[in-house]
Amino acid sequence: MSHDETTCTPPVLKAEIAHVQFETIHPCLDGNGRLGRLLITLSLCCDRVLHEPGQAAHAAARALVRLFDEDRSRVESLGRTGNTGLRLHNHLKRHAYTSIRAAADALHLTFPTVRQCMEDVGRLGIVTEMTGKARDRIWLDRRYVAMLAAGVEPL
Repeated sequence: MSHDETTCTPPVLKAEIAHVQFETIHPCLDGNGRLGRLLITLSLCCDRVLHEPGQAAHAAARALVRLFDEDRSRVESLGRTGNTGLRLHNHLKRHAYTSIRAAADALHLTFPTVRQCMEDVGRLGIVTEMTGKARDRIWLDRRYVAMLAAGVEPL
């Protein structure tokens, strides 16, 4: 059964279940509450309970899509590492805060491959290394997290 098929579950309850499931996995370092509320709004729009999302939610969603599209174009410019970079970029859209080991495991790639690609993506300004250590480094997409924290505009 797909998410948009008619069921006995009231749309508001479906939206809340989706929100609880999202909060349970807690994918982002910050902004989970705001993103979860956006999920509720979009779910209610999908079920035609709301005819259009709130202005701020709509603007935030558009801004995130624009950021991801711009970053994707920049990653494609990496040349030979572009394909791996695109896979990493997709991972970063789900995990704004990640380690090289976590990304390598999720993408089924080697640690050295992901390390080099993460450094390349870092040089593009998409992610920033947070620990300052030589090992066990953590990378963060600050602009993504900042947009979630601010609601709309990147810092």
